[in-house]
Amino acid sequence: QSISLREPIALSFFTSVIASTTNMTMPSTVQAGDIAILADYSTTNSEFINGGWTKILSVGGTGARTSISYRVLTSTDANTTIYGQGGTTRKTLTIFRPNSTGGVVSVSTPSYQYTTGTPSAQTISGGTGAVIYSAMWTATSVAPVRSWSPGSPTEITNTYTFLKYLIYNTAPSTTTIQSTDGGTNTLSSFWISVNK
Repeated sequence: QSISLREPIALSFFTSVIASTTNMTMPSTVQAGDIAILADYSTTNSEFINGGWTKILSVGGTGARTSISYRVLTSTDANTTIYGQGGTTRKTLTIFRPNSTGGVVSVSTPSYQYTTGTPSAQTISGGTGAVIYSAMWTATSVAPVRSWSPGSPTEITNTYTFLKYLIYNTAPSTTTIQSTDGGTNTLSSFWISVNK
């Protein structure tokens, strides 16, 4: 998957928003060229991807569904409504900002699993240019132990959902993602990159 974007030399984290409602609002401070990533978890097994957003992955089964998508924002996206999956839901929106115009956004083939046991380990590897490595853990009854190696990612928590990310502006490191059993679990991981 790839689409045109302004050319970045580097990516930086701009802001994040969490919600426990079906819909949420895009922050007023976003600008054209920002990359928004929406991780949408619900206890209903019904996938929903917003129009104009690109699906990265969707994984689920009885009692759990995680859908992740991204959008390169335009000047009209500020304060708009972002729709999502209903039921008991947890949403995490992360926004990253490139520092120059032009370029191409690419997304890896994601890894993902739905299970009522312990998820299998996953690996994030590859990506050129400025790269965001990201992983999402969800559970229903117990907060799982979340392992990411190597590196020290930032984690955003929303009840039993946990999103980690790490920005590599040069030389990403192959990363292993692991989880303990948290009841009904989804575990997913991917990278998204911006190249000149």
